[in-house]
Amino acid sequence: MSKCIKELTLDLKDYREGGTVFKRQAVRGIIRHKDRYLVIHGKYGDYKFPGGGRKRGEELLDTLIREVQEETGYRVVADSVTDYILVHEKRKGDPDDLLEMDSWYYFCDVEETAGKRNLDDYEKEYDYQVAWMSLPEIIRKNETVEQYEKIPWIVRETMVMNELLKMNAIRAALLQIAPTGTLEGNMEKGLKACRQAKELGADIALFPEMWSCGYRIPEDIEELKSLAIGKNSPFLSEYKKLAKDLNMAIGVTFLEAYEPRPRNTICLIDRFGNEVYTYAKVHTCDFGDECRLTPGEEFYVAELDTAKGNVKVGSMICYDREFPESARILMLKGAELLLVPNACPMEINRISQLRARAYENMLGIATVNYPGNCPDCNGHSTAFDGIAYRPQDAGSRDTLLLEADETEGIFTVDFPIDEMREYRGSEVHGNAYRCPEKYGLLLSEEIAEPFIRQDRRKTVRVNFYEEVEDVFLKFAVIIAKTEGKYVFCKHRDRDTWEVPGGHREPGEDISDTAKRELYEETGALDFDIKPVCVYSVTAKDNFNGQETFGKLYYAEIRQFEQELHREIEKIVITDELPLNWTYPEIQPKLMEEAKKRGLL
Repeated sequence: MSKCIKELTLDLKDYREGGTVFKRQAVRGIIRHKDRYLVIHGKYGDYKFPGGGRKRGEELLDTLIREVQEETGYRVVADSVTDYILVHEKRKGDPDDLLEMDSWYYFCDVEETAGKRNLDDYEKEYDYQVAWMSLPEIIRKNETVEQYEKIPWIVRETMVMNELLKMNAIRAALLQIAPTGTLEGNMEKGLKACRQAKELGADIALFPEMWSCGYRIPEDIEELKSLAIGKNSPFLSEYKKLAKDLNMAIGVTFLEAYEPRPRNTICLIDRFGNEVYTYAKVHTCDFGDECRLTPGEEFYVAELDTAKGNVKVGSMICYDREFPESARILMLKGAELLLVPNACPMEINRISQLRARAYENMLGIATVNYPGNCPDCNGHSTAFDGIAYRPQDAGSRDTLLLEADETEGIFTVDFPIDEMREYRGSEVHGNAYRCPEKYGLLLSEEIAEPFIRQDRRKTVRVNFYEEVEDVFLKFAVIIAKTEGKYVFCKHRDRDTWEVPGGHREPGEDISDTAKRELYEETGALDFDIKPVCVYSVTAKDNFNGQETFGKLYYAEIRQFEQELHREIEKIVITDELPLNWTYPEIQPKLMEEAKKRGLL
């Protein structure tokens, strides 16, 4: 059942009061494909939605189908007709003194292929042509028409188009709220805030950084891990359920359970309750408490389905903002809107960073901070649309859409996504005139004075392959289990734990390396073993920074030797993963890859 979603009144006051009155009804189609609308344009340069007058006794739907087909050749899909905008219009008639017209603008779709048009003499005189165009472009052209007195309907059409621009805007709710001190309390308060955001018309609700624990990072690792929650936790499940119930996307942040240490993470949930992406903060603050967290590996961009249409979304988290590369790579991956959880004082310089990221990449940025009653935070959540220039304005404009104060609250902001896309398609920033062939030094991992810091985290890259040439395989590593429990080894000279494995000896088949190392380091006598994949490690202090390769295996052990020989002091058989790995940047990633492949 169609319903009116907006009622507009237009009175041009260009008519004679008390004169003759002519009443008319018309029906038009608002037909959209991606970010383009079906319109017709005439010899005076005006653009309008296809449609026309309702015949006596004709149903509104029949008028819509007939008029659209006559003017454009496209046939309306009857089942696609949904809501409408109703416009009450009063203007000078021809020849009557006053025209009072009601126009129904129905949202609908058309069949893919256009047929033959059937223009009447009046439409032929105006030389109506068919086009698919963006709203900002249509509005811009209509606003430049000079002889509008000959086409007075242009005022009505442009008014409806401007209303559509507002309706198409993506509304984000910045949840600048304070944590309660408990996971359960944060969950309930957050769910309530999301419901309030929906009442305010939000398409996306966004939380500040690590909402699940209120950005708390204890020094004690065991306590830190006790605060972390998994991606399948009841906390996340409740937000997924609510997102579906509210038909609203939610960007919820949490301390994610991860090995070897938790991660600072945002999970974007779409309006259907599905995970769109899970992003962990890449630029952890290693000079502070976040040195105890595991950094993320990469930036993600995904298409978010909103009730206003699809938008390409990515995320940065707090300190990521301070590196231009973060927003730049998200732009290069197609992002149109960045969701940025935050937990720090937002003063002029940090806010200026966000303004710059939006400007230089021509994208929207929504940042939400904790309010001023939270430690080391001051609110001032912000939103920028990245549109520095508008054709109708002289000079540049401030791209700031919203800056909240320090108080706790829910702040909504509308991103004019149609206008943002139009701007991106014509302006000079973003990826339009970059010279990446000249940026080679940006990929260098060398650090020189005055930027050397002793607390900087070492960069270790672990990659996975199905196969490489046998000559490159230098190591074999075996994830082993017995009776459903993990088997880990402790070297006599270390206080850490590791999975069995070691170097390949000259002339040895890599599979024999795996079997030998499994026996030598665990005492396994009877076992089944199979290859998982090839892995590689690249680190500056490992083999002069060269990529080195090994083969990962999985083994089920049935029988052990009574005592261990060689350098292994003892083994442990356990359900839990170690807290203190020998190679914390490598071994947890091997375990995660095996898990992804369904072996754990």
